[in-house]
Amino acid sequence: MTDLVSTSLGETLESRAFLHLVSNRIGPPPGKNTLDLYGGLSQSPTTSFNPLTGTTITLADNIGLCLINPTGALSALTLNMPTTPTSGQHVQIMITQAITTLTHSGNGNNLVNAFSSPVSAGATARWTYDRITATWYGVGLAASVIPGGTYTRTTVDNAASPYTVLLADDHLAVNVSAGPVTLVLPLISTLVDSKKRYTITDESGGGQVNNITIIPSGSDFILGETAGSGGFVMNTNWQSISVYANESNRWHLV
Repeated sequence: MTDLVSTSLGETLESRAFLHLVSNRIGPPPGKNTLDLYGGLSQSPTTSFNPLTGTTITLADNIGLCLINPTGALSALTLNMPTTPTSGQHVQIMITQAITTLTHSGNGNNLVNAFSSPVSAGATARWTYDRITATWYGVGLAASVIPGGTYTRTTVDNAASPYTVLLADDHLAVNVSAGPVTLVLPLISTLVDSKKRYTITDESGGGQVNNITIIPSGSDFILGETAGSGGFVMNTNWQSISVYANESNRWHLV
């Protein structure tokens, strides 16, 4: 078990034996020729796609980095995550051109913080897969954030209140200097895959006196509160929160 004989994958029997001990395994799981300790040490292939409008891309199970590089902006694209990922697997996706409607699917698994449409050129995000919950979790950059710190920033004040939050919004910059503000979140069932994330910030620093109230739509909930029960209230100066939907009718705080 300690002979330094290289396998075809560049792994030595010595290192394989060490990893077996760490992961408390006698050998690789059935059907696998490499260990998937902490997400698969051999799972790092990079794949580049040059899709046309209407293309469906299904990522390979062992992919690590995906570059979506069309020759120009697309009106529609479908993107499916790997069919049979391993626990702890990381997938980073980079998109070089704008996409009007991107349908981003977990491909049989749950997907938290999926790309939301429209997608701007230069968007990137990274997900980690959890086998226990069968869920891809967005980590690092949120799916709606673009490298370089640019994003869709919408200013809302008392004159615009109540403001109905749009799918295209990302960061809601609230000014309560002239009075309280109410934000009405979109109905979750109308979102792509019923998933979306928003950041809401009291940029004027007056939320303790002039509250920011976040109201869900229809029968949706936010932290157990419905529209009829008053929603969620931000009542601290300079407060900033993020809310996301990843179920059929519930908004959660990050």
